[in-house]
Amino acid sequence: MILALASLALVSSPPPDCSHFGVPNAPAAVANDNRATAGTLRDGVLTLRLVAQRATWFPEGREGCGITLYAFAEEGKAAQIPGPLVRIPAGTEVRVSLRNALPVPVALSGLNEGTPQQRRDAGMSVAPDSTGTLVFRATTVGTYYYWGHAPAVIAPAPSAQIFGQLVGGFIVDDPAEPGVGRDRVLVMTRWRGNADSAGAFARTHHWELTAFNGLSWPHTERFTATVGDTVRWRVISANNDGHNMHLHGFYFLVESKGGPGVDTVLAPPQQRLVVSEILGPGGTMRLRWIPERAGNWIFHCHLMKHMGPYQRLDRMPRPAGAPAAAPDSAHAGHATHEMAGLVIGISVKERGARGGVATAARRTLHLFANRREGVFGAQPGYGFVVQEGARPPARDSVRIPGSVLLLRRGEPTRIVVHNRLRDPLSVHWHGIELESFSDGVSGWSGSVGSIAPPIAPGDSFAASMTPPRAGTFIYHVHNEAGEELASGLYGALVVLEPGATPDPDRVFVIGEPGPNGHDPRGRPPFVNGTVTPPPQDLVVGQTYRFRIVTISSNTIYLIRMMRDSVVYPWRAVARDGADLPAGQVGMVRGFAAGPGSTRDFEVTPTEPGELKLSVDAVVAGVRLDRPVMVTFRVRPP
Repeated sequence: MILALASLALVSSPPPDCSHFGVPNAPAAVANDNRATAGTLRDGVLTLRLVAQRATWFPEGREGCGITLYAFAEEGKAAQIPGPLVRIPAGTEVRVSLRNALPVPVALSGLNEGTPQQRRDAGMSVAPDSTGTLVFRATTVGTYYYWGHAPAVIAPAPSAQIFGQLVGGFIVDDPAEPGVGRDRVLVMTRWRGNADSAGAFARTHHWELTAFNGLSWPHTERFTATVGDTVRWRVISANNDGHNMHLHGFYFLVESKGGPGVDTVLAPPQQRLVVSEILGPGGTMRLRWIPERAGNWIFHCHLMKHMGPYQRLDRMPRPAGAPAAAPDSAHAGHATHEMAGLVIGISVKERGARGGVATAARRTLHLFANRREGVFGAQPGYGFVVQEGARPPARDSVRIPGSVLLLRRGEPTRIVVHNRLRDPLSVHWHGIELESFSDGVSGWSGSVGSIAPPIAPGDSFAASMTPPRAGTFIYHVHNEAGEELASGLYGALVVLEPGATPDPDRVFVIGEPGPNGHDPRGRPPFVNGTVTPPPQDLVVGQTYRFRIVTISSNTIYLIRMMRDSVVYPWRAVARDGADLPAGQVGMVRGFAAGPGSTRDFEVTPTEPGELKLSVDAVVAGVRLDRPVMVTFRVRPP
């Protein structure tokens, strides 16, 4: 079913101070929800007249700040961000003209047919006050996009500077596909600018904003669906940064993956059931999922830099001497307002009367969020500590990562989170299929009339869940205001089969080494809370389940098993808590994982010696080559 727009009443607040962005001096652009196809389609021919022009973008709505930049429009219509959607059946002839109303030359890429490289090459370059045309026949079904750029900079994805919003979706449908056109297109764009008139500030500070279909949370479109619907999305990362896309509460099936000029449809045995999927720069994917429980949920990029509070225009750094942003008293304690950028809200409605009776929890865990001063130099450390025995843990006891929580499949469980911190707290149970109220996005989780609040300092919140599957999951702080995640507020949650023992499981939680972990250059990752993990023992012939959890602010990790300097294959058996289908179980030689991901592997040593688990950070697509190693001493049986 096509998702429909739902209204959301935003908390009123004073008008933002936008003076540090300058005075908008171009017509307003319209946020493009990518429902309507641009141009005129007649007798198998699409005629489209595009204009590249200056426009003012309002990613936080017309009451927010405006940014003057470049954007695409259809001739005679307002500019759109992202640009007009080109959606056609395969076999259509496309006739495109581009009028350049900008003061600089513009090249157009992506609106053509051919090899991936030909699609990436500039289809045409247009001088100022000129018009260019191109004609091609779209024959290759898939999810693509087009972009404008400076003629001398032909990149596989658009730049994030002033050209960053010169992008648009380009979908070629298979007319014979059932339900063709009943999906939604989500285009992610990125803007990165600086204060050009601020001298040294411009050289050392940058502003960055990412958006879904031209808007930033909490102004993004609200989707609605009904329990049991099949939801289909095409997600396009039309920018030059990577993203790790995460859906709360449900798994989604990745049906195709692509990049600039290429889209690969995955055969059913190779389609991935996940809660998080990495999209590289310029990446695309087609996915579908079925909401099984009512309530409010979110879909977002898991990188903090793309969904944290500094995506808000009124919180971006200001030049020296400029007045500071006014305190946001209207949203004090309203944790959802700590999110901004790449976040979409989804409200799922019941289908008819709700059946069944809630089952009382048979087991209760008490989890304490603690703080200790001076853990990371002058900075505090944080940690989740589960109560063991009759007495709560000490207030300054900190475990990094937090206590491993062991649950049982099918056992109703209540986890009472006690907030001993100085700020409100929300905790998300990443990958767990549970009711919305317990999901952990305070100010949003739940439903109308029953919205989960943040956990106030000194207060507690009971999250209820009955895990329907055994697997490896994560719990972590959500909607954080600062660097609590990088400073330790995360842990592994392992769901076991009834009667199963966790041995010989090995759990490895990989995160960042304290505050400023969002900028990992030169800093090795934490593995189970240290950069020097102690060695472990293994026995020849015994099979071990390695549970790998990655939960950083922004870092991607390259993870491999090594014998000497040779990559040692291990057997992949699960991802994001879901067992892999038979066709995907097999030996792999390493993998990349982003924030909010779990992988399970089986390792069976065949001879005595040493194995090493190598974990290396990847920054801007480049491996740091400073891996942290966990050594395994393999002894005879």
